[in-house]
Amino acid sequence: MISVQKTENISQPHGLHLLFTKFNKYIILTFSLFIWSITPIVGVIFILLYCQMNISSYQIKSKNKHFLNIIPLILVVFTISTYIASLEPYGDTEVYISIYKSLKDEATFSIPNIGMEPLSFILPKYLSKLTWGHEQSFLLLQSLTINIAFTIISTIFIPEFYPLIILINIMSQGYYFQLFWMRQFYSFMFIIPAIYAENFILGWTLIYMGLLTHSSSVIYILPIVFAKINGAIIEVISTIKKIFLIKSKNLNYQFIFILFIILPLTLSNYWIRNFVELVTSLPFIPSFLSQKINLYFGDASIALNEENFTLRNQLRSVFDYIILFIFMMNTNYKKSNTIVLKCTFLLLTIFTLYIGSYIFGFNFRVSSIFFCLPGFFYPIVLYSKKLEGRLNIYSYIFFISLVLRIFYFFSAMILSYEEDGYLKFWDGQPLNTPITSYFNFFIQCLEGLFQ
Repeated sequence: MISVQKTENISQPHGLHLLFTKFNKYIILTFSLFIWSITPIVGVIFILLYCQMNISSYQIKSKNKHFLNIIPLILVVFTISTYIASLEPYGDTEVYISIYKSLKDEATFSIPNIGMEPLSFILPKYLSKLTWGHEQSFLLLQSLTINIAFTIISTIFIPEFYPLIILINIMSQGYYFQLFWMRQFYSFMFIIPAIYAENFILGWTLIYMGLLTHSSSVIYILPIVFAKINGAIIEVISTIKKIFLIKSKNLNYQFIFILFIILPLTLSNYWIRNFVELVTSLPFIPSFLSQKINLYFGDASIALNEENFTLRNQLRSVFDYIILFIFMMNTNYKKSNTIVLKCTFLLLTIFTLYIGSYIFGFNFRVSSIFFCLPGFFYPIVLYSKKLEGRLNIYSYIFFISLVLRIFYFFSAMILSYEEDGYLKFWDGQPLNTPITSYFNFFIQCLEGLFQ
């Protein structure tokens, strides 16, 4: 029987549940709906906070009434999907729209110019007959598909904290790249469950489907497979903790660590570039995979890094790494559940690739899964033993980080409103767009389905 792994029920009260029950959830709900009616993209933040308060209050009372969050979650999915679908087509999005329009005229399933990555076009292929090539309908359906998928994944695998997972994701800049990095987001819909899946066959099937959707998913194959070997993960993490937690008896680890960093730095560009050239020239490497390797690790990555490695773009990712590493370094992994172990190992892998973007010039998108969906790595925090049983310093560290994230999200929204960015939503006026515009846009897209 194929099964998936869910997080374990916690026998004693969780610190975050105790913290969230200190707020009056009905006041938060009233406030959130008021804000949502004026500025929907801001209101969904408080709606999700209400959802978490709702879950926490019933967790403390040992009751299961998650169904009370259904309507608020529908409002969240509707708002986020409509907001993202209002994107002014640019770059890759224009390419996807062009391919989508061509699908309408395809008599068979033969789709030109997509190489070995056909899976993300299966849904558009059949929807094209329904939408008659209507651009807005296409963008909305794609956005709805992606957001519904991530919402379902959150509720299945992290049932006690899924509003926080969704909240962390939607307050990340990369989350709004859905229609710009469309195929990569489709691959994340398979890669994220593959991380959490307990069944080996299910995990490999999801990885393979992710690979058919976007070949960059090959990056995550080895980490996910290795992450299933719990004992190996514990040894790796324990070694890393010994390196960073400086003690005299660990001088040998520190010496090895220094050599490991300094030696690659000395010859980084020379070694990496030549190694990439060697790999891409091997006769048994498919051409589409060679192109991806060069794009992500070769000379083609330099131009993209220059566009994305700005302080403002990377501040949120650095903030997430700091919070996650604080909890990682204070966690006893011999007592942790397997989801925490898997997330930790994958985080270390992605962080290594992220550092490689600075040192070796790797393409910024090698760490895009964390840039776009950091919430799915937060079981490292949410299921940390440090948060069990009572309110403590770790509970407040997470809560303060959440407040800071909300303020950063607001400031980023204001800056995007004032500046002329290449991803424009609601004609560059996201904060001034009322809920009536969301409904009108949604209705227009529905009308496009029945033209």
